[in-house]
Amino acid sequence: MISQRGQSTLEFVLMFAVIIAVWTGITKTLRSTDFFQKTYGNTWARLNNTIEFGIPDTGQQTVLKHPSGRNRHATKKPI
Repeated sequence: MISQRGQSTLEFVLMFAVIIAVWTGITKTLRSTDFFQKTYGNTWARLNNTIEFGIPDTGQQTVLKHPSGRNRHATKKPI
């Protein structure tokens, strides 16, 4: 027969294993869907581009949208 102390220890170990398994499943799911990158990474990229270029967008196309990224000689008429 298992003593009361051994029973509570066994239940603790089993509950801890279940919690670890659920936590592992949740983190694998969040990593596979790039949840953290979409939530935090894109937000910081948007904020950085807003500060630097004045355009709240992500990606390299932001530089082309800003006036300083345009080719200024494109409007010059050839001689």
